[in-house]
Amino acid sequence: MAASSGRELVLKRGTTVVAGVRTKAMAITRAGIDVTSDDDSGFRAMLGEAGQKELNISVSGVTKDDVLRADAINGNALQAYTLEFEDGSTVTGDFFLATYTETGTYNEAVTFEAEIQSSGEFTFTPAI
Repeated sequence: MAASSGRELVLKRGTTVVAGVRTKAMAITRAGIDVTSDDDSGFRAMLGEAGQKELNISVSGVTKDDVLRADAINGNALQAYTLEFEDGSTVTGDFFLATYTETGTYNEAVTFEAEIQSSGEFTFTPAI
């Protein structure tokens, strides 16, 4: 895979880019299912499928609008999001706004950090 610019990784809610995002991180976790028994000669054995799959997306940036802030304050925590990759691939699904933090220092722009967590199935669509 060729190197790419971080600007090419875009988080959208519906068709709107989540404004002010500078940094994005995606973590996919799959909880393993341990099926070890005495027949495994002391070695751990894992089932070939995950027990639980999670996708967490962390973002931070400069506050340009109050969409995420309003969601956090008003309790609009579950929304549909799309993460678009530089090659045109996407991950879509419903995500829960787990954390939202704003920081403002004197004479600098207000910044924010947020984490959204998958709720239900999420879909990866490869680029065509």
